[in-house]
Amino acid sequence: MERYAVDFGTSNTVVARWNFAREEPQTMSFPAITAPGSGAMPPVTPSVLYYRGEESFLMGYEVTSRGLDDIRSSRYFWGFKRGLLHLTSLYEDRGREFPPTISRGCISPGCWAIWS
Repeated sequence: MERYAVDFGTSNTVVARWNFAREEPQTMSFPAITAPGSGAMPPVTPSVLYYRGEESFLMGYEVTSRGLDDIRSSRYFWGFKRGLLHLTSLYEDRGREFPPTISRGCISPGCWAIWS
């Protein structure tokens, strides 16, 4: 049985799994979206999205490594940890763009599929 832990932070997200052979946690990284770790800092995934249009998103390090993390952009989404259940209304209030398939307060596997 696999055991995973997710620390969904305001700035960064860390995913770890329990390594039963070593009896210790192992920080996971995901190609393209996880920023490389350095020194004592584990690999982290920036908690950001960038909407490219046509229901296409960039996530995490894909956004920050390309310099798309500009809070003035209507396509850049950050600091949404507290508004996950009401994500669309949170960003509509800020004038952010959203694809038409995301409905107000939509949190379901079908909605998340367009984010992957």
